[in-house]
Amino acid sequence: MKITSTLSMVVLTVLAMSGCMKSPEQPKFSAFNTKSAKLAEIPAGFEVDGITFGVNGRQVAFITIKDGKRSMSVDGKSTLPFDGVRDLIRYKDSDKYAFVASKGGKEFVVVNGSEGVLYDAIDWLMFAPDGRVIYEAKRGDKWLVVTGKPESSLFSAGVSTPIMSSDGKLLAYVETHGENKKVNLRVCTLEMNDCISGNDYDSISGIKGDLTSSKLSYIALKNNKKCLVTVDFKAPGLKEKESAWYDEVTSFNFSEDGEHLAFLAGRGNKNFLVKNSVETMIPPHEIVFDLLVAQNGRVFYTTLANNKVRAFLDGVMIGKEYGGIEYPVFNNDGTQMAYVVNKGSKSSVVLNGVEGPEFDKVVTPRFSPDGKMIVYRARNNGKRFVIVSDLQGKITREHPHYEAVWDVSFSPDGKSVGYGVKVGNELWWKVEKL
Repeated sequence: MKITSTLSMVVLTVLAMSGCMKSPEQPKFSAFNTKSAKLAEIPAGFEVDGITFGVNGRQVAFITIKDGKRSMSVDGKSTLPFDGVRDLIRYKDSDKYAFVASKGGKEFVVVNGSEGVLYDAIDWLMFAPDGRVIYEAKRGDKWLVVTGKPESSLFSAGVSTPIMSSDGKLLAYVETHGENKKVNLRVCTLEMNDCISGNDYDSISGIKGDLTSSKLSYIALKNNKKCLVTVDFKAPGLKEKESAWYDEVTSFNFSEDGEHLAFLAGRGNKNFLVKNSVETMIPPHEIVFDLLVAQNGRVFYTTLANNKVRAFLDGVMIGKEYGGIEYPVFNNDGTQMAYVVNKGSKSSVVLNGVEGPEFDKVVTPRFSPDGKMIVYRARNNGKRFVIVSDLQGKITREHPHYEAVWDVSFSPDGKSVGYGVKVGNELWWKVEKL
């Protein structure tokens, strides 16, 4: 494996010392909107799809559809109509945006209304920290990575969605080689002119990074055995650390800071929770759903067994069996735990093992920044609203009802929440006290 001195120095110094580098220019609209405001109005005579609100309460976007054509409406302004539009992304919650559009059988990226190069297809799409748009494109039967004007060499197969280093200097992705049917991790500078290739495996799946983009992991298959491979982006070169090998490796995840890594695995008739390389025997299961790792290393996961969903904390079953368990969340230090359970036609939040009040539907519980309250969205009799409860599950506030409510964001002082709502043809940002 050839490792060039340029890339080794980039990995060692640029990532580890990114905090010393000059900060990029602050984008417009970065401040949280602390006041309720109408952000846009859906035009009459159009169908609408894919409504999204920015977490800072200053942005809203949606797709308008009329006469077989689609436009992207961004912050009250509509683009030209295209055959198709999809995958809107924002640059640091600013007014800069990009999305994929299509016309005449070709796809291209639109950045703030400016159309890019035509390709046969476009896959994933992201912004680099410096504002460049990065994406994968297909030309003929080959794929390439576009990072601005430089393009990568052509690949025989599309690459997986990459993990970008926190400073935007490096991309890590999985590359497939058609000639020998092997795959490997590949780490490149953003200009795609200096790369390192990792070990060859029969397959690689589930590439995932921690929230700080300092570490990444993936499941590797070799000789009909599986392991979890971990890469430390702060270390020089490309060093892949393999776990023990198992017959099966399923779900895995990092804590947000990357300090804890956990996964589920099986060997023979034994099942394990492996946390920070330590194996713990766990009960058998059929399917694994969510796996979440707290900042203090606690591990929550859900499994299907005998047509019921069970919740486990550090390998020990907690609570009862349910028809479904969704939206698990820890508080900031991992000492509090909540998730949504489905019982027939009703839903409720289970907070530290105690079931809260029932609604027709409950989604996305969130702990307040101080950890003293929990906020979630609920639906009853066709109306949507936000609920605030204490840590005993008692409702302390029920916000006004709307026909649609989007996910909540907390104000910087932690005393209010903001969220998008639909009122007739109007899209509003609403701010309410906790």
